[in-house]
Amino acid sequence: MTKVGVRKLKNQLSHYLARVRGGEVLAVTQRGREIAVLSPAPSVAIPSELTEMVSAGRAAWGGGKPTGTARPVAVQGKQVSSVIIEDRR
Repeated sequence: MTKVGVRKLKNQLSHYLARVRGGEVLAVTQRGREIAVLSPAPSVAIPSELTEMVSAGRAAWGGGKPTGTARPVAVQGKQVSSVIIEDRR
């Protein structure tokens, strides 16, 4: 495990994050004492239920952001965002 000081980590953050992304584990030290460990994030697995739904044709996703529905739900009254903005005044 590679050790790196807080100041050096801060000054070269992109460099060290690239190393972590590559699989390396870093120990962060402050005044010679280990205070944290940086390691790659675990990969997120897609639940089997979702893959089964896509395979069966009950769900579809192209990997992009949701576009919304063609027929939006009718809302009665003010939008929540408007109420929050008014409340902050």
